[in-house]
Amino acid sequence: MECIYLPDFDLESANIQIPSQELQHIKALRLKPNEKIFITNGTGTTAIAKISRAKNIFYIGDIEDIKFGVGELSFRLGLAIGALDNRDRMEFALEKSIELGVTDFYILKTKFSSPKNYYHERLISKSIAAMKQCKRSFLPNIYTCIDINNINNTNNINIMNNNSITNKNIKNIFSAYEKFILADENGNDPKSFLYKKETNMNTLVFIGPEGGFSQNETLFLAKNFNIEKIALANRRLRAETAAISALTLFSTMLI
Repeated sequence: MECIYLPDFDLESANIQIPSQELQHIKALRLKPNEKIFITNGTGTTAIAKISRAKNIFYIGDIEDIKFGVGELSFRLGLAIGALDNRDRMEFALEKSIELGVTDFYILKTKFSSPKNYYHERLISKSIAAMKQCKRSFLPNIYTCIDINNINNTNNINIMNNNSITNKNIKNIFSAYEKFILADENGNDPKSFLYKKETNMNTLVFIGPEGGFSQNETLFLAKNFNIEKIALANRRLRAETAAISALTLFSTMLI
């Protein structure tokens, strides 16, 4: 069953017209009237409904089932990753993170990361596609332009979601997490953490950019957060590979 994204969808949405961007998706998949589709509004509501058609206009027809929180983890899972030089690799990390259940995606400015202009329209488009691919109920937040040395202050940052950008205090955002993980080649075996059975804890994973975090940045994180370091492999991993590896641990083994 294919999935479409309707941000304005709610319990009263039967017979609403399917917008042009999703209509192109439906036509590309050759879906026909009376076929069932999965609908997500990106804010938690999902539904199974039939496609209706009147002349050349497609509508949401009979709604068969409505649920909340489909495809979501039982805890908050954030990824804070140093900005990567290659935009495609950054977007790949975003897509796979969303598929693995990330609720919040943070792009960090670090000593070894080159400043990049990540266009919010592309990031939102990539996140919507990933959300539809894995049939999630929530569209994750994307946070940009975060200076790692100012994480624990009161600066506002940009948040991207539902095609809009808003500002929010970074200190308040990070206070929502209970567990902080740092991927480090000198860290502990991740099994030592998993065996503690600390399930359903809101968790934030830090991944360095190419070249990793600097010594001062690592010390800063350790000073300001109750950081637990984990080694993901007995070899060096690319940043996006490390992100996927870490998130796989926490999204599949801590459910």
